[in-house]
Amino acid sequence: MIDMELPLGYVNEDLLAALELMEPFGNGNSRPVFAKRNILLTGISVMGQKRNSARLRVVDDNTRTEMVLFKKLEDFEKQIAEKYGEDVVKSLEENRSVAVEVRFAAAYSAQWNEFRGVKKIQMAVEDYIL
Repeated sequence: MIDMELPLGYVNEDLLAALELMEPFGNGNSRPVFAKRNILLTGISVMGQKRNSARLRVVDDNTRTEMVLFKKLEDFEKQIAEKYGEDVVKSLEENRSVAVEVRFAAAYSAQWNEFRGVKKIQMAVEDYIL
């Protein structure tokens, strides 16, 4: 269930502080899920031992940022390849420019992520439509 449409540029420290007031999240109190359409995909950085997750470099309303996609990378790249071609997937992974604009809609959650002592905002893709 999507709670509201929210541009990626609106996800900031103040929003996460407000969301923290709603914690704890869990059964009966789900983490809010936001949606955004027409996100431009500019790059894919594969992550994890199983290579099934990725950091997605994206642009939304002139805001350049990253989103993470956990455990759904194979399907995501397959859909891109079917719609735009294998060469586009390869270019996105190699951080090269592509001849077409790859756009998608995403349902996402926003939270803090702390990794190796660095705390930053993380937008995790819950679902998507290409």
